[in-house]
Amino acid sequence: MNWPRIILDGISMSLLFNAVVGVGFLLWPQAYSTMFPREIRQAAAPYVDKGEVRKMKLLLYPLYLVLLAYWAVSARCAGMAGFWNLFWTGYVEMTMVSVSDFIILDCWLPGKVKHMIKGAEHCKA
Repeated sequence: MNWPRIILDGISMSLLFNAVVGVGFLLWPQAYSTMFPREIRQAAAPYVDKGEVRKMKLLLYPLYLVLLAYWAVSARCAGMAGFWNLFWTGYVEMTMVSVSDFIILDCWLPGKVKHMIKGAEHCKA
């Protein structure tokens, strides 16, 4: 297994994921309030448009498929073979995506963008 390549692929997948989700948030901030803490969700619920939530899902679901395809093509180009090598490669890379999602989108972002979500301006979450 090529650990430097796995780490670099994990970083690129994390950057791709967070960039696409960030652009989606800038386009439809109210729709993303459905993924924030409960206090923000409840405060913003009257302003959430179901059409925007649908557009957000149409952005996110293909993103997951693109990440899976990126992982598969990268592993193939690196000459990975065998179940356990592919398993640990995917596990490490997707763990990096999950950790970056948690740090950036779950911990840092809600505190910085509450003013962009109608109804959540005065939430403490």
